[in-house]
Amino acid sequence: MITLVTVAAALVATAVVTATVPAPRAAAAPGVSCAAPEGPLPPTTSSGGFRGIQPTRLVDTRDPGGSPVPARCWLRVAVPASVPATATALALTVTADRSAIPAFLTVHPCGSSRPLTSNVNTHPSGPTANLVVVGVDATREICVYSQERSDVIVDLVGWFGADGLPFQETEPRRVVDTRSPATRPPGVTGKVVPGRTVELSRSLLGLPDSATSVMVNVTATEADGYGFVTTFPCGGAAPPTSNVNYLGGFGVARANTTISALGATGSLCLTTSVSATHLIVDVIGWFGGSEGLDLRAAAGRLADSRDGTGGWSTPFAPGEERRLVPAASGLLPDGTRVAVLGVVATRTATPGFLQLLPCGSTSQSSSLNVVPGIDITNLVTVPLADDGSVCVRASMPTDVVIDVFGGFRADGAVRSFALGGADLFPA
Repeated sequence: MITLVTVAAALVATAVVTATVPAPRAAAAPGVSCAAPEGPLPPTTSSGGFRGIQPTRLVDTRDPGGSPVPARCWLRVAVPASVPATATALALTVTADRSAIPAFLTVHPCGSSRPLTSNVNTHPSGPTANLVVVGVDATREICVYSQERSDVIVDLVGWFGADGLPFQETEPRRVVDTRSPATRPPGVTGKVVPGRTVELSRSLLGLPDSATSVMVNVTATEADGYGFVTTFPCGGAAPPTSNVNYLGGFGVARANTTISALGATGSLCLTTSVSATHLIVDVIGWFGGSEGLDLRAAAGRLADSRDGTGGWSTPFAPGEERRLVPAASGLLPDGTRVAVLGVVATRTATPGFLQLLPCGSTSQSSSLNVVPGIDITNLVTVPLADDGSVCVRASMPTDVVIDVFGGFRADGAVRSFALGGADLFPA
């Protein structure tokens, strides 16, 4: 028997993490507009492969001369000239700070109307951040909508386009956990202290020589106080950017997905600021080689247990698992193998975690660490099962919101090919 399975994927962004971000630095004052951008919703676009850069701060509204983005207004961020005209999407770390009340940010190309999705959930407890993948249109501007008054920080980590390198999916793999001597990188004896640079070699990351960038999930836990983590390619000084903001307190974990270029020797560097913390690093995939998967960016809501979207009409019960097919959004092409989803846990009463995995997987890796009273978000990249499904598991009672932001795909419609034990002739 020959089996052909056709599927598509999903992309999403949203994250909430708490603590401090790098101190304000001088920069050009960003443009703010309270007039809604006009145009069609962001289209599904073939965005190509990825090129990582030394992380660069594009905007910080806390800078001298800057001011918070007012409620229901847009921060307009120009795509820098260093990003080539062939770029079709950007990878950004977007952080909200000094938010008076819980709210959200939505990021989209300025030539499009605002989609009904969220990328960052804001909270008065401190800065919250998330990785965002957003398309580039003819305006060469990225719009950040703020539901309520908030400062906004935008860091560029790379771009997608025809000149980028393809994505290579891997089974999520834990490579660092400084809580255990067995999984500490060389030279680390416990918590990573502020200003200490930790180098993760290519061999420790488990990457081939052809890898030029890596996608990782970085978790800060058991921190001594507020602080932030910065990831960057080894070989130079740490940039004035941040990837994960964390809050002190035993058992409080903050995680964020990031994409980072590798240094000349293939190493990834991490540093912490303000307070010491334990770090956990999971490798999700890498970019490089001549063949692999290209990104297709999209934007749309897939499921929301608060209002019945996607057939979810009740909160998750502890230990409950629900199945989703991201291709059902209609936003993703045939051949999608890896979904990129914005995942939010909200209305959570007890600590816990969410897992997003291919249905049938027995992996114990978590996608989101949750604490009561704060909407937690992360951009989750998850391979699809052969039937195109993703399963969502909750360890605690919570509402869950999932947005589609795109997927990594191969050319053609075939997702998998099984022959049922017979020999194939001709080969």
